[in-house]
Amino acid sequence: MRVLVVDDVRTNRLLINKYLERLGHDALNANDGREAVDVVAREQPDLVLMDVMMPQMDGFEAAAEIRASLGDDNWIPIIFLSAMVGDEDIARGIEAGGDDYLLKPVSPTVLESKLRAMERLSAMRRKISDYACRLNELHETQLLEIEEARTVFDKMTRVAEIPAEWVSVATRPSSRFSGDVVAAAFTGKGELNLLFGDASGHGLAAGLTVLPATDLFYSLSKRNVPFAEMIGKLNKRMCDVLPVGHFVAAILARVSLRERCVQLWNGGCLPVWALDESGELVWSAPSIGLPLGVSPQEQVDGIVDFSFAAKTPERLYLHSDGLSDALDETGNPFRVERLLTELSSTAPDNRLCAVMGALDGHLAGLRAQDDVTLIEVSLPTAPTH
Repeated sequence: MRVLVVDDVRTNRLLINKYLERLGHDALNANDGREAVDVVAREQPDLVLMDVMMPQMDGFEAAAEIRASLGDDNWIPIIFLSAMVGDEDIARGIEAGGDDYLLKPVSPTVLESKLRAMERLSAMRRKISDYACRLNELHETQLLEIEEARTVFDKMTRVAEIPAEWVSVATRPSSRFSGDVVAAAFTGKGELNLLFGDASGHGLAAGLTVLPATDLFYSLSKRNVPFAEMIGKLNKRMCDVLPVGHFVAAILARVSLRERCVQLWNGGCLPVWALDESGELVWSAPSIGLPLGVSPQEQVDGIVDFSFAAKTPERLYLHSDGLSDALDETGNPFRVERLLTELSSTAPDNRLCAVMGALDGHLAGLRAQDDVTLIEVSLPTAPTH
C-alpha cells in the first residue's frame, strides 16, 4: 500500500517509514495537517497515519477536511497516532473521520496488524463498490429494456388508437410497467368495443400474458364478430397460450351508439358501474363469468344488456382490484366503497383526477402493491355514427 505518514516531528516520520518499508509498503510524508490535505488530494494514498498534535492544522481538523473532500464514495482509512488515548480523545478522532487509534510510541507488531485489518476493509469496500457499479449498470440496462418493451407493448395494444373522446384511462403501475391492458376499437357498424384485462401478477410479465388477447380483439372488432362469439374466441386463445394455473380477469363491453345499449361481460373483475351526471349509480354489473383462460369452452355465460338514457349523460367506470386493494402505511385498503363515494361526489369531468388524488393521499408516497387502472367510458346523449 501507499501510506501517507503525517507528523510534525521528522524523527517520528523516519521511524514509521522504516517500519512500513520492512512491511513492503511505500511511504509518503507530510509535516502537518494542511500539507496532509494537499498530499491526499494530489496522491490519493491507500491509507493515512495521522498524528494529532501538529501546528498549522491538527490531525482532527485534517481528517475532517480529508473526509469532506473525498465524499462518501471514496474512502481512505485514517489511523490516528497519539499518546492521548483517553475515551474522549478516541471519540473525537472517530467523530472527525478517523477509523482507528494507534498508541505512541508505535509498536511495529501492532502497526502491522492494524495495516492488515485496514487492507481487508479496503478490499471489502472495493468489492462492494464494484458490485454496486455492476448493479447500477444492470439497473440502467433494465430500465432501457423496460422502456423498449413499453414502446412495443403500447404499439401492440394500440394505446394511441383508443378514442379519447369516449374512453379515458388513469393508471398507477406498481412497478415501472403496468400489466393491466386497455384496448378499444370501433366496429364497422359504429359500435365501440372495449377490452380491459387484468392478468394475475403485475408488471411486464402480467402485461405480456394479455398481449395474445389484444391482437385478436382488434381483429375480431374489425370483422364485426358477434359479441358472444368474440368472448368465446378470446377465451379459447388464452386457454391455448397461457400456462396451467394462469388466467386473465377481463371485462368486455360493446357500446351501441345507435341502439343506446351496452352489452357487457365481466369475467373475474370488480363491478362495472354506470353513473349519471349527478353521480347517482344507475346500474352495476358484477362478475358473472369465469376469467379468460380458465375453461376451454367457446360458449360463454354472463353477458348482460343495459340501455342508457337518451338525454341524461352517463358514464361507465371499470377498475382493477389494485385500486381498491391499495394499502396505506397502516395496512388499510382504499376500498371499493371509498372509490364509489369519490366518483359519486365529484363533477363528471373531474372524477378520474379526484380518485387518483385521493389514492395518492391514501398511499402517502408509497407504491400500490398491484397495478392500478381506472377507466371511464362516456356514453353519448346523441348518436354520432
